[in-house]
Amino acid sequence: MRKLDLAKFSHLARCIEIVRPAAPHEGLCFHRSVALVLDVPTAVLVIGLMEPVTEEELEIEGTSAVPWLHAWVEIGDEVIAPTLVERVGYLYALPRHVYYTQNPMVGREEVSRSTIMKLARQEGWSAYFKRGVRKSPHPLGNVLLESTKIGKVAESVGFPPFSNDDLEKVARAS
Repeated sequence: MRKLDLAKFSHLARCIEIVRPAAPHEGLCFHRSVALVLDVPTAVLVIGLMEPVTEEELEIEGTSAVPWLHAWVEIGDEVIAPTLVERVGYLYALPRHVYYTQNPMVGREEVSRSTIMKLARQEGWSAYFKRGVRKSPHPLGNVLLESTKIGKVAESVGFPPFSNDDLEKVARAS
């Protein structure tokens, strides 16, 4: 695990200050991951359909008994999950294989920086993160998911909840 200086990531640092979820553990991963991609030219945003946790793991705050969509950033062979800042007290990168072992998923899709930049220009995300000024009324998560295959498939099966058949459809699509 490699500790990172949050101050070097202006969009992400400001996003953490101003973007608040409607409910605990809701929606921060999409906003923060987009913000980090805006800060790092070599970054790729990844959306994964995460496996539900076991009954025993449900005791851990923020876990889910149903599959859920999650976003993080990959730079080379490292993963940065910016929603963990509060939990551990700082921003860090860890090897991709470690993150994937700790966070099993049914499917995943990469969203290129060029796609994020195009959406950011269209929706005004940079100004939103840096100044708190919204240009577009469209929710960031919806815009992002509409631009991906995994998001469209998840929506088509009624995300959430998913059935086992639905999980297979999403996994095949990603």
